[in-house]
Amino acid sequence: MKIEVAKHARMAERGSSLLKLLQNNDTPLLDLLIREAVQNSLDASAGREDSVVVDIGSKDFYADDLIGHMNGIQEGLKKRFGAKSAKALYIADTNTVGLTGPFYAEEVEDNEYGNLQKLVYEISIPQQKEGAGGSWGLGKTVYFRFGIGLVFYYSRIQKENGEYEHRLAATMVEDESKPEALLPSMDNKPKRGIAWWGQESAEDATVPLTNEKEIAEILQVFSIDPYKDEETGTKIIIPFIDEERLLPKDQQIWWNNKIDNYLAIAFQRWYSPRLDNPKYPYGSWLDARVGGEKIQFNSMERYFQLVQEMYNAALSKTKNKISSKANTIADFSVEDINLRIDFKETAGGNAGKIAYSKFDMKDLNMLPPENQYTPYLYSNLEAVEEGQNPPLILYLRQPGMIVNYEIDGAWCADIPSADKTQFIIGVFVPNSESEFKSEYMKKYKNLEQYLRRSEKADHTSWKDLIDEEKKITIISRIQNNVNKTIRQTYAEDSAEVKKGKRSYLSRSLASKLLPPQNFGKRPGPAGGGGGKGGKGTSQIRKAGFEIIDQEINENNKLDIVFELNVEKNHIGQFELTVPSETGHMKGNSWEGDKGIGTPFPLAVENIYIEEINDAKYNKYLNPAEKLREFQFKYDYTKINKVISGIEIRTGNEKLKLKGKMKITRNDSFVQAAVSVATKEVLNT
Repeated sequence: MKIEVAKHARMAERGSSLLKLLQNNDTPLLDLLIREAVQNSLDASAGREDSVVVDIGSKDFYADDLIGHMNGIQEGLKKRFGAKSAKALYIADTNTVGLTGPFYAEEVEDNEYGNLQKLVYEISIPQQKEGAGGSWGLGKTVYFRFGIGLVFYYSRIQKENGEYEHRLAATMVEDESKPEALLPSMDNKPKRGIAWWGQESAEDATVPLTNEKEIAEILQVFSIDPYKDEETGTKIIIPFIDEERLLPKDQQIWWNNKIDNYLAIAFQRWYSPRLDNPKYPYGSWLDARVGGEKIQFNSMERYFQLVQEMYNAALSKTKNKISSKANTIADFSVEDINLRIDFKETAGGNAGKIAYSKFDMKDLNMLPPENQYTPYLYSNLEAVEEGQNPPLILYLRQPGMIVNYEIDGAWCADIPSADKTQFIIGVFVPNSESEFKSEYMKKYKNLEQYLRRSEKADHTSWKDLIDEEKKITIISRIQNNVNKTIRQTYAEDSAEVKKGKRSYLSRSLASKLLPPQNFGKRPGPAGGGGGKGGKGTSQIRKAGFEIIDQEINENNKLDIVFELNVEKNHIGQFELTVPSETGHMKGNSWEGDKGIGTPFPLAVENIYIEEINDAKYNKYLNPAEKLREFQFKYDYTKINKVISGIEIRTGNEKLKLKGKMKITRNDSFVQAAVSVATKEVLNT
């Protein structure tokens, strides 16, 4: 195949920047692949069948068999992979229209680029199809994060005249700044790290191969069969993957041991509502396969079966016991989420429905002999409450992909936790066709379109759009109503009443120990102050800090839910202090000769970060881990060597941190406070 290397051009993307477009470093790559690739396939449904077949798996191949086809990078590939066996990942769909559209951008009319241009040759082209999953451009960049950034696209389409055509092209996106980069520069100008392969169409330009024999030779390298008879669709092949790097390190969980096993769970994790579900109402249901083996409802994990049952119930008007296809009875409720002031009475006049229940371990097949895992583990979440299970809320819109799983925050903050043998699970399904009443909101065709626009590039959350003319609160009120509906159902449970009384007492005690928000005194500048202007001088500004919730737990430790804001180019200082008659004493002041002289009685046991700048993180803070351009450092006391504070350094990006903090106290009667400030270095 002929290589076409992207030339240097003003304001053009480079490979290194394309690889960062999908700013999601928290979701495992295989999950990102499932979320993005499957959605692209479902959006391309041909509509001729009831289902879209999506088969994802891995293939072994011999590197030398491929290298001969890769004009322009053959020598580099030989040095790294020659005379070796390698592994490729493939995504193959059937009953889809394939990579349709013109070969050349010059042939595009009325912005109808077609799937070929969108997926292979262009970037960030928005979806036009009603109810589709978002933008081709950002999602597809996940493919280049596997292997060496080389991706093959093979497709068979049916043209307007009824004839079938095979198409095959390859693209490579790599970090051009790395020493192992394979792609050359053009005309002695800086590298861009982007290239395409196909048949030559003009000097230094290519289009997809259409010669069936040549295409079959390349597919044979990967043991991939071409489409035949009346089949249409697309097959994506990603060679030179590292299976060990793609799989999580915890090998005790069975699906972490093999790519095919992980893919089977990831299919269920993100598409259980549409997977083998003929009741799906918005088009073709998903016929998912891993390595050619079909995932059927009866073989799904019980938790994901229940998610599908709740989804189906939310689309109906059933509010009592639901007969499950898995030959069990799932008892859950379905309630309207009404925002009648916003929506017309047509199409229901509500924002959607929440299906929910409190399931026990037997309902979820967690007992012998099945011994299935907790819903949190299947959802790739870490529940941090000791002895209790936080509520779990899922939400999705018309494409059938679960947007996210929530165990805290706006969706479920006020829902009581269940005991350690029970799980409160809810599925919110929007009424996609609901139309807005106000003239102002009619610029959004319906709720589905508003939610689609509210999603981030990686489709992992909904957040109300910001508008200069009007404050929009559609999503926040949906969240509040979901909260209220489930909370009212379980507030009267005897176990929760007992917990509620304990929580009330804990909060009452905590209010004596901790002021509500922005508390403590601001520390002075380290090493003295200085005037304005000179390089190396500093200026102290107060940092934003708010306690969202606080409680003394059963182990007499302080649990704090907080939000911390630090401006860009600042060093944020967060320190535990003990209020005294002479002021707030920090750890080293307490332990010093002029202080109490005993070990500091407070310590930060852990900090759990839920969100960084509105993006989910959901991990314990590890200062050794690089989090974008933010740097974290623990402060330890000199005598007791406990964590008494933390220093946060920002760069050109301000920081908004949401999380939980656990504080231990050696003396249960000592009061605690937090002192927060930022130090800014002025270089003017």
